[in-house]
Amino acid sequence: MRKIIVIFLICSIGYFLIGWYGQSESWLTMEQYLTYGGIIGGLASIFGLFGFLRPPMSRNDIQNIEIESLKKVVEASEEIKRLEDAQSHQITKIDELEKQRKEMEFLVRKASMSLFLQEQRKYLSKQVLSYIDSSDELRDQLESLTEIDEKLETLEEEIEQDANVEQLKQVIKQASATSFSDYSSKNFKSPLTKSMFLVMKALDEALGVKI
Repeated sequence: MRKIIVIFLICSIGYFLIGWYGQSESWLTMEQYLTYGGIIGGLASIFGLFGFLRPPMSRNDIQNIEIESLKKVVEASEEIKRLEDAQSHQITKIDELEKQRKEMEFLVRKASMSLFLQEQRKYLSKQVLSYIDSSDELRDQLESLTEIDEKLETLEEEIEQDANVEQLKQVIKQASATSFSDYSSKNFKSPLTKSMFLVMKALDEALGVKI
């Protein structure tokens, strides 16, 4: 209804403007212009009275308006929250990418250091091999050291498999705890002789035999 009234009022204004111009150009007589204008003006007055006769807004109308307003506010709040969540997610993603970047930088440093140490080890290994090849004495000593290591490994395996290994460990422990000053008066020709003496001394003491 309101749209019809608005359209009619626009047409009425258009009639008065165009009709005035048409009357001046002798398209209409003054009598026709006034007659039609009176009819249109009367209808406009009637439509205006309809507007005044419309009932006032009821409480339900006001509540409906408030509900619509609240709906719009809620929709706006939800949209704002959605945008904030999206922004927060983006910030979190940026932080994760930054953390990953730092971890990758640290890993690259480690890898670079590893490559450097590997190259250094290769170089030093070549230098050591060169020194060994150029020195017969050093080569012989290394071979002897290798043989000793093999013999020690074999002896360790045999000792560990012996049934009296636990008693031997106790004897060695007692010998190690004995003060070196107790044997300072004795002269040993080699470390092996000294070690054998310490073990035998501990065995004798453990078995109650005096040396």
